[in-house]
Amino acid sequence: MEPLRDEDHNIVDGFFEQNGGFKIYKLFLGEFSESGNGMQRIINRLQGAGPEDILEFHVASNGGSVDELIELYNLCDTLFYGRVTTYMNHGYSAGCWAFLMGTDRVVYEHSSGMFHSYSGGFGGKRQDLLDHMEHEDKRLEVFLMGTLKPYFNKKEIKKMGRGKDFWFDTKEACERGIATHVMVKGEVVANLDEKELVDRFVFEVEKMAEEFE
Repeated sequence: MEPLRDEDHNIVDGFFEQNGGFKIYKLFLGEFSESGNGMQRIINRLQGAGPEDILEFHVASNGGSVDELIELYNLCDTLFYGRVTTYMNHGYSAGCWAFLMGTDRVVYEHSSGMFHSYSGGFGGKRQDLLDHMEHEDKRLEVFLMGTLKPYFNKKEIKKMGRGKDFWFDTKEACERGIATHVMVKGEVVANLDEKELVDRFVFEVEKMAEEFE
């Protein structure tokens, strides 16, 4: 995770933009691999957020630690509930779940996303391993799979839990309700139906692909 940087790539102090009476905090989400200190540093600096401040995630992520993802979720749920906007270039695994944290979720014409079940490993004695695995499986299933119910049916969620990857593009993100808005030629528009999106050139690449078949 990286805060705002200036033209010389120096971290901008506070990583926020002042907008009238409130601030817009912006985080650029890459790999979830801060291993503790980086994530805590960012969360600590956000503790001073006001009740009207807004948090933006700009997601270009291949995923990473689900524990860091949950830390981020808890931050949104406590300090920025209902005031999170997410933008996704591409979001896979944890990156895609981070995108779902937005109240408003914006994709681009050529965005790409992927959900799948978690992976990981444990160490210790046999019974410790079994107990830990059972605990983590229940905890993560409730968190990860529970958030997908508005967008996937039970059969799809069950397949995902058994290891299937679910890939989607801008079109499917709109159809499933994963995205609420689309960035079209510099304009953020509400989630439109397929015909309207085609009219706004969102799916030009799909039409081009058909011409080469």
